[in-house]
Amino acid sequence: MTVKIKKRSERFAESLDAFKALSIARISPINTYISELVVSLQDILKLQCKDKNQIEDILKLIACLEDSVEKLRKESTRGVDKLTKDYSWLKNKLGILEDERRNFKLLYELTSILENESKLDNLLQTVIDSTTDILDAEYGIVELIDDEGKVRLAKKSNSTSNNSLLLEFKDKVLDAAIDSGSSIIMNNLILKNKSSNGKRKIGSVMCLPLKSDETIIGTLYFGAYRKSFSVDETELLEALEERIAQAIANNIKYSRLVESRQKMLAKLRKQYDFSDVIGNSPQMATVLSIVADISDSDTAVLIEGESGTGKEVIARAIHSNSSRKEESFIPINCSAIPETLLESELFGYEKGAFTGAVGRKPGKFEQANGGTILLDEIGELSLTLQVKLLRFLQSHEFESLGSNKVVKSDVRIITATKRDLSKMVEAGEFRDDLYYRINVINIKIPPLRERVTDITGLVNHFIQYYAEKNNKEIDGIVKEALNLIEQYKFPGNVRELENALERAIVLCKSRTLSIDDLPDNIKSPAGPEAEYLPQNSHQLKLVKKRMMDDSVGVMEKNFLIRALRKAGGNVSEAARLTQMHRKQFQRMMERCELNPQDMHS
Repeated sequence: MTVKIKKRSERFAESLDAFKALSIARISPINTYISELVVSLQDILKLQCKDKNQIEDILKLIACLEDSVEKLRKESTRGVDKLTKDYSWLKNKLGILEDERRNFKLLYELTSILENESKLDNLLQTVIDSTTDILDAEYGIVELIDDEGKVRLAKKSNSTSNNSLLLEFKDKVLDAAIDSGSSIIMNNLILKNKSSNGKRKIGSVMCLPLKSDETIIGTLYFGAYRKSFSVDETELLEALEERIAQAIANNIKYSRLVESRQKMLAKLRKQYDFSDVIGNSPQMATVLSIVADISDSDTAVLIEGESGTGKEVIARAIHSNSSRKEESFIPINCSAIPETLLESELFGYEKGAFTGAVGRKPGKFEQANGGTILLDEIGELSLTLQVKLLRFLQSHEFESLGSNKVVKSDVRIITATKRDLSKMVEAGEFRDDLYYRINVINIKIPPLRERVTDITGLVNHFIQYYAEKNNKEIDGIVKEALNLIEQYKFPGNVRELENALERAIVLCKSRTLSIDDLPDNIKSPAGPEAEYLPQNSHQLKLVKKRMMDDSVGVMEKNFLIRALRKAGGNVSEAARLTQMHRKQFQRMMERCELNPQDMHS
């Protein structure tokens, strides 16, 4: 279609140029005739009309001139008629193409929403708004029904029109569509307007059942005054119906899964002490479920995760929910203590065991008797200490430095690492027997970038904590700043987020954190270490929204303001000037938060 219109447009331009050239060629003789007529008239005036032959010549010349003018008029009219017809054809086809372009844009946006939207309310609203626009209808409503056929959720299209007449047949049409399982179109209906002395209006309605696995889960209903619904439009909606129904069904299943997970988390948090663990994401729900199952046992646990993900927090949660919770919890960072001192730190020493050992000092294993020890960064342990740790794990016995006395200690060992111990075993850097001993229960803590839904809770927690710590009144954080935080990768995970928010609160000069309070690497991430590219569909949507707000959003707002000022604040006139549908113009105004009353010129 586009190629055909392009060729027709080129022919139109050629015809227009030829018409101009022909018109100029026809006008030239007229100028000559007029010049001759003027000369002849001058001669007549000189002769005072006494020369009859000359008068006859002048009359013939005038007649010839009139004949030429008439021929020129007819040829010009034919040319203009042809050009007008071509122009009308092009205008009609370009209008069709513009409608198709608009519909393709709406279909693309709808498809994107169907794939990515997780909130059922937002999904239904987008579905009914987009399909109503595609059909160019005045009214649209999507309804979800339960197993008994009762409406459980409904969303109407955004409309300012009075659509009461279009609802006259709604219930009957919906029942018929549900019973038959097929689409229904009713055009040119006579609608009685009771509020206007029996004045009638003509309207059309369309209804489609939404089916998932041959079960009707809802309906789409549309109404229009100014048009009839076509078979092509019905076929288009029927083609979309399957995807819409599947997206809604998947969304309902996901919502039920989320609800089930939330109930499970609420039950876990009520039954166990997880007050220090912030997060309700599916990943953290899995972690807490494992913690609840293993807390009251003495089984060895290996916690794996990137630096700053909260491995120590999970280890404390294991201890605080165990029968050892009244005893000590002692964390030891194996990478922070030199190897020469780490052995004495773990196992203790006797007086005189080495230079400077002026007295006996019990080690952490002895101090933690009855409690729990966390050996963080266990991958940094030397091979020599790995052997001694393995012996202790097997027998819970050890000897202090400088002593032959065997000491027993009833302590639970939890280990943690940011390194891949299995690869270290393959490389000979970590003992395989120790690895299998400490890796009975494995808990993997996902990085923050993979559990974006936990960020809001963490942000609110840190804001409250550091606001109280710094004696500052901070109410919260603006949405734009929170969006930036959610988009950032956080290579330092929760620890980096905590540090960023502590800094922001210290520097904040108002009651609400803003974008200006955030560190530069979050406001404008750059470099390979930042990896600003979105990692999932949720982050992709946030990035696209920010890009739209920063670029297209500003342009749209200025575009609307200019049109509204030209129209004196009249929305309908502004929509006409911009060649947009009024509803489309209104949606853009709502998106840009514009009030037409403030736009009077």
